[in-house]
Amino acid sequence: ACVRPGGALFVHKVRCSYCGLTAALPIAMVLRMDIRQILRRKNDGTLVLDLPIWFRAALGVITVAMIGLMISDGRVYPLPLIFALASGAGALYTQGWVFDPRTGRITSRHGLLLLARTTVYEATEAEALILDRFSPGAGARKRFIRLRLLLRDGEQPVLEIQRAASSNLLRYAQTVSAAMSLRLDDRSPEDGDGPHAG
Repeated sequence: ACVRPGGALFVHKVRCSYCGLTAALPIAMVLRMDIRQILRRKNDGTLVLDLPIWFRAALGVITVAMIGLMISDGRVYPLPLIFALASGAGALYTQGWVFDPRTGRITSRHGLLLLARTTVYEATEAEALILDRFSPGAGARKRFIRLRLLLRDGEQPVLEIQRAASSNLLRYAQTVSAAMSLRLDDRSPEDGDGPHAG
C-alpha cells in the first residue's frame, strides 16, 4: 500500500503512478525556486559567478533518494529512473564565469563536468559590461535584468539573467567592472519600452 499525503515521504515502495508523482514533488519544488547565479570572491582575488552550492546539493540528495527507492524494492521504475537521471545531470551541470584580475582573463564554462565547454577571453577582447532590462514578450508583466559581456568583435555573450524585482546583477556588475577595469553600460533603470529578449 502507498503512503498517502500526510505520511512520511520516501518510506513507501514505488509501485504505482501515484508514487512516481509523489517522488517528483521534491524536484518540482527545486525547479520552482528562483535559481540565480551568485558572485563570490576567492582568496586570490578571482571572481566566480556560478550556481549556488545548495542547488547542486539539493539535486544530489534527490538523485540518491530516487536510486534508494528503486534499490529498496529491487526493481527499476520508469518515473523514478527519469527523475534520478534528470536530477543527477543537474547536480553535475556546471554553468559559470571566472574573472581573473591578475591575468585579465575571463573564462566561461558550461556543461557536464569533463564534457563542459570552456571559452577563454583575453583582456584585449573584452570592451564592456552591459546591464539592461527587458520583457520576454509583448505585454509581458514580468521584467528581467540581463548582464552581458561586450566583446570587441561585437559578440555579446550573456552572463546572467535575473528577475528585475529581486536582482543582484547591478552590484555584481559593479564589482566585476571595478576588478577587471571594464566599462559598465547600465541601461537597467529604464522603465519604458526597454530592449526585448530575442
